[in-house]
Amino acid sequence: MTRTMTTREADLIFATMIRQVRSYDQVVEVSSVKILPSGPILTTQLLTFLPMHFGGLIPIANGLFHPQASVRNNTLELMCTIQAYAVGRHALQTLNYLHRKTFVEMLERRETHRALKRRMNDTVTELRAGLKDDASETPTAVKGGELAQQQQALKV
Repeated sequence: MTRTMTTREADLIFATMIRQVRSYDQVVEVSSVKILPSGPILTTQLLTFLPMHFGGLIPIANGLFHPQASVRNNTLELMCTIQAYAVGRHALQTLNYLHRKTFVEMLERRETHRALKRRMNDTVTELRAGLKDDASETPTAVKGGELAQQQQALKV
C-alpha cells in the first residue's frame, strides 16, 4: 500500500530539514525525523541515511520538481547546505544529469533574481536621491501659494 504525501507535509518536512541541518555533523549525520507534539525534530545522519547504493540524494533532489515553490526553494537551500562540504559535493555529483542540471539552473535563476533585485533597489535609491535634489533646487518664488497665483495669471 502506497501513500502519497500531501503538499503541506512535503513543505513541512523540507522546512524542518532547512532549520535543522546546518553544520557538517548534521549534514553527514542526520538520519530521521521524529514527530513530537511541538512539531518534527530531526535527529542525526542525513548522508548516512541516504547511501549511494539506495539512490543517495535522489529523494531530496526530487523536491526540485515539486509543484509548490516553497518546497523547491527549501530543497535548493538544503542542497546548497549539503554542497558546502566536500562529502556533500561528492554526494551531489553522484546525482543523475537531470537532477544536477535542474539544481544548477535553479541556482543560476536565484542568483540572477537576487542581482536584478539589488540593481532595482540601487536604481530606486538613486531616483529618490535625485528627486530630493530636484526639490531642493526649486526656486522659492514658485513654492506654496505663489504657484497658484501664477497659474491663475496664466489662465487670464
